[in-house]
Amino acid sequence: MNPSTSRGGANLGHRFEELFEFTLALDESSVEMVYRIRHDVYCRELGWEAVRKDGLEKDDYDRHSVHCLLRKRETGELVGCSRLVLARPEDPSFPLPFELSCRDAIHRELFDPARLPRQDVGEVSRLAVMSEFRHRQGEADKPVSVADRDFEPRGGPPRFPFIPRSL
Repeated sequence: MNPSTSRGGANLGHRFEELFEFTLALDESSVEMVYRIRHDVYCRELGWEAVRKDGLEKDDYDRHSVHCLLRKRETGELVGCSRLVLARPEDPSFPLPFELSCRDAIHRELFDPARLPRQDVGEVSRLAVMSEFRHRQGEADKPVSVADRDFEPRGGPPRFPFIPRSL
């Protein structure tokens, strides 16, 4: 099946745009929403990070990141978020998160981030999708994953796999 179409030939990309909208988190209030979504997903739901008293999941990379929110168009309900980590302006050679966490797994003979122009390098990270948009019934305690079968027509509620892919 072609992932750009669903039953009856409707374009999923157009349907996605009808249902959802992206906004950049450019003000303090919007950035705080990003941190709260991440806390709900990473700390409360999945337990990957410790629950924090302030309900905000953030780190040092957030200062030089561009944050994005995804909302339902009709209601404004928050669906998810992501960030694009940019090189630190004050120290462009400082490693991006994946350069630290994956340092032993990077095949530097094939790809060495240190040899790329730092102003042209970024990392998409901290992708978080609220559980009601991430799962079908019975999947609430599992991280999101996307497979080709998610685009296939079948009975039951759709998972709309474009949410994690779009973020």
